[in-house]
Amino acid sequence: MTALAAAGSTILGGSALVAMRYAVPESDALAVSLWRQVGPALLFGGFALAIRQRMPRFARRDLMIVIAISTTQYCIVSYLMTASLAYITAARGALVMSTMPLAALGVGALLGSERFTLLKTAGIAVALGGIVVAIGDDASAGSAEAWKGDLLMLAATAWGGLNTVLVSPYLRRYGALPVAAIAGTVGMVACFAAVAAFGQVAAVTSFSASGWIAVLWLAVPGGAASLYLWIWSLRHATPGRVTVAISLNPISAAVLGAAALGEAVTPHILIGLIGVVAGIVLAYWPSRGASES
Repeated sequence: MTALAAAGSTILGGSALVAMRYAVPESDALAVSLWRQVGPALLFGGFALAIRQRMPRFARRDLMIVIAISTTQYCIVSYLMTASLAYITAARGALVMSTMPLAALGVGALLGSERFTLLKTAGIAVALGGIVVAIGDDASAGSAEAWKGDLLMLAATAWGGLNTVLVSPYLRRYGALPVAAIAGTVGMVACFAAVAAFGQVAAVTSFSASGWIAVLWLAVPGGAASLYLWIWSLRHATPGRVTVAISLNPISAAVLGAAALGEAVTPHILIGLIGVVAGIVLAYWPSRGASES
């Protein structure tokens, strides 16, 4: 069940990247990032409020930590991801983001919850080789500034891997719904504040009919459903085990990007995807065991 939830989350995440890529040209990255948080905030925040008598009470310190993680993950990291798609295709962005398990592995090793082995080191090398092949394809970039998108997505991926490890103890302590309610609400408030301070408020509603379909998809299936499945998975398994499923992200992004946006899936992208998936499998192969749920 955990594997299915994680897989469903990442497949929806791939569709969210396509929706972002579609909506960004009609608005801006901050406004589109805000819409992805609206669904989780309204659905989870509203449900948590309705059953507040049965919700666990957060220790003050824990609440502050969860708010801080949520602010960075669902405002800053979300913005970096969205902004990157102004320069690169959804498939290419998803491929770079699929290295998040390796980021989680590195953070886990630093914190002592993971340990490096020869296979894990080899897996990281293979996955990074796949990324090099993929981002070296000028034809798939579609822009002389594609390197900006790659760097933005790499930054989002590294930061997201860190947050995945940091939030896991609180998910196990308080449950998926309470953390989702805080994460969604904090994310929406932080994104709205960022739009008001640095963006254009008018851009929040400057969408065509098809653009509204994209942002509504982003808010509910790509936002609320994807977020809940992701944090539910993190509550029931280690970050390393869950983030392996993110290798499905570029597959769904490539298929949907080709269908909805006419994006080309080049041989370099396919080779890169094979390299990343193979690297992730190698990196996490030794971790299968009772401790990994």
